[in-house]
Amino acid sequence: GYVWDFSRKHCRDRATQIVEEKRPLFLMMSPECTPYSNIQNLNMRTPDGKTKVELARRRGDVHLKFCMTLAQLQMDGGRYFIYEQPKSAASWSNPDVERLASVDGVLRTELDQCEFGLTSKDELGEAPSKKPTSLLTNSAEVHRMMGRKCQGGHRHVHLMAGRARAAARYPAKFCKALCKGMRRQAKVDASGMLST
Repeated sequence: GYVWDFSRKHCRDRATQIVEEKRPLFLMMSPECTPYSNIQNLNMRTPDGKTKVELARRRGDVHLKFCMTLAQLQMDGGRYFIYEQPKSAASWSNPDVERLASVDGVLRTELDQCEFGLTSKDELGEAPSKKPTSLLTNSAEVHRMMGRKCQGGHRHVHLMAGRARAAARYPAKFCKALCKGMRRQAKVDASGMLST
């Protein structure tokens, strides 16, 4: 029954408290990418659109900064984080995100979601959707498991005309691969070996 809105400080404080108390081995962060999508640039052409985009970006920047704070909290505790955004999102050039990406041991993984079973429909029917995606993580095993690029051999449905919202859910294969990487990291940690 609790409504989480990370634009509100009390929600950020409560979430931070939960992470500090529960100390999850992995923390998955996927802030809303709409404020940073290339499509938003089209809205910048009108005065009203520009104002809306700028407001959305300011709100989005609060979410990004919060994600980076949580990622640092995880690293400080010897735990792991995964941060996900579309590869083309303007958020990758946010200074806080760039700072985290430059930390020793933080890896950027690039993947195409068609390799994990993402599909969508267009006027020709259902087909794979490429949706190039990037992850930041300090888990070598998640990095290894998730770095799958499109092998070709199929057409792609482009996520335009309202199709992007429907593709915002992770495909089951994506979730399974992510969990497998997490389990592998836990096993590596438990054995005292280093991921290479």
